[in-house]
Amino acid sequence: MRKFKLLAMSLLLAGAAFTSCTKDDLLDAPEADKPVVTVKQNGVAVTSITAEAGETVPVVVRFDMGAQKDKLEKVKISTTIGSQTFTVMDSTLNEGWFNGADKFHEEKYNVAVGQTISTITFQAVDKKGRIGSTTISVGPKGTVSLKPQRVVLLAGQLNTTSTYGGFYSVMTDKTYKLEDAVFNAQYVDFVYYYGDTNGATISPLSDPIFKKVDAAGKYVGPTNYDNIIRKFAFLNATKFAVATSDEYTNGKMPAASLVADGQIKLNVGDCRAFQTVLGQKGIFKVVKMEGTNGSNRSITLDVKVIQ
Repeated sequence: MRKFKLLAMSLLLAGAAFTSCTKDDLLDAPEADKPVVTVKQNGVAVTSITAEAGETVPVVVRFDMGAQKDKLEKVKISTTIGSQTFTVMDSTLNEGWFNGADKFHEEKYNVAVGQTISTITFQAVDKKGRIGSTTISVGPKGTVSLKPQRVVLLAGQLNTTSTYGGFYSVMTDKTYKLEDAVFNAQYVDFVYYYGDTNGATISPLSDPIFKKVDAAGKYVGPTNYDNIIRKFAFLNATKFAVATSDEYTNGKMPAASLVADGQIKLNVGDCRAFQTVLGQKGIFKVVKMEGTNGSNRSITLDVKVIQ
């Protein structure tokens, strides 16, 4: 009988000790508590992507709660190219693009492959402030040098039927439509629009005209760009200067100072020098302008990269 009482007492004490434990006491693995981020290409988890320079590679990014099941509150995407880091997205869950995602979120993301190696970090933060992340490297196949000359087609802001977009990257030598431009903002060097006042314009995304409002607070910038430009987490301040045809032909940068201003009222034959935030320099020449209204306007540039 005495042995039975001792056994019963032991079980009672053990039960009391067990029920007094918290979730934090039971899970003594801080790393397991952090959110988990996985990047998959064609259904397979990856830590690196290699493709042709200028190619866009689709991946699926999944953000999951950690072991303690604390809901996610924020996600962040940042890219590092050389010594510069760009925040592509920093969003609170249940708002905007991530509407309704808190236990987990899965999103398609198109990775732009530049002409140099870069890294992309995908990060999630839960309600306890724990941070989980994964970083992938992105690079071109083999050794790539900047093309000395290339042709660029840019569609106007209301031209939604074109196969190319209105945003251009010197690094990737590629035009982007809005969705891909937003998620690869670190590469977007300039945008084309056709304004009622400014006519054909090549502009840096940092141009204040995209946020211009009147005295009543109404947006009065280029048509259809009010809600577009505000989607970008980073707005590159590409600098421009007027250049001559001889400077374009000879690949010689002009002596004039370059400034991050829109180049307005462009016509066929006009040349503009540029310098991107990633350091690429060059001159573009307008070789063709087509379309008669906002739905079909486009511009064709010859871009010469100057090493």
